[in-house]
Amino acid sequence: QSQLSQQIQSQQSQLSQQIQSQHSQQSQISKQIQQNSNQISQKPTMIVIRICTLNGQIIPIKNVPIIAKISVIKFHIESKTRIPSNQQRLIYSGILLKDNLTLLDYNILNNNAMINLIGQNNEVINFIDSDFLDPMYDCDFTNIVDDIKFMRGSYEYRRPCGWKRIAVKVLNKYGDN
Repeated sequence: QSQLSQQIQSQQSQLSQQIQSQHSQQSQISKQIQQNSNQISQKPTMIVIRICTLNGQIIPIKNVPIIAKISVIKFHIESKTRIPSNQQRLIYSGILLKDNLTLLDYNILNNNAMINLIGQNNEVINFIDSDFLDPMYDCDFTNIVDDIKFMRGSYEYRRPCGWKRIAVKVLNKYGDN
């Protein structure tokens, strides 16, 4: 019986230690909850955000709920700029923002700025292979002021002043050059 009573005392001691440990964990958790609720209560529910476009334009959007989804922000941008929301990509702190998440999810606060990249999500980058170009026929009109009238047949031809014309290889591609 003495062994049994020792085992019971040992188990009781372990249980009391576990209960004390749980009480201290609960106390820490309640402190964290209190701190978090204080932080949340300090954050405004309506904020102003700034959208910076690549051309330097800044679009302020006022009275935005902190719980607004990114898709709603894109709608606001569309109403101000007429850029379709499906062609907008918003970046904040180097992260591409997803339409179904909120400003609070990204911790976007009052007067924070987002970058708006305009473009299709599945963009195709077009380029011309140098084998298709004919640099011998390129013309540089970047520094020309045109006072002369040029004709192509019976039509007036205006040279592309301020531009550099790049020639495409077409010689011997068609029957009558």
